[in-house]
Amino acid sequence: MSYLLTAVVPSQAMMKDQFANYVVQKVLETCDDQQRELILSRIKVHLNALKKYTYGKHIVARVEKLVAAGGTNSFL
Repeated sequence: MSYLLTAVVPSQAMMKDQFANYVVQKVLETCDDQQRELILSRIKVHLNALKKYTYGKHIVARVEKLVAAGGTNSFL
């Protein structure tokens, strides 16, 4: 299971890509809580950098939406 989660955790390049950012968003939307926490913990370190990129902003917005909806345990 942890190998699968490691393989799914997005790279910074994916989060900034025109098409791959949608894959990252869909993964965040469909994964279970444990997987989401792992992925968000990996994304968190890149949030400030992602805000500078057009497609990275989509990921930042999705993370903020998840946090506002209570989808994570005090993430930001």
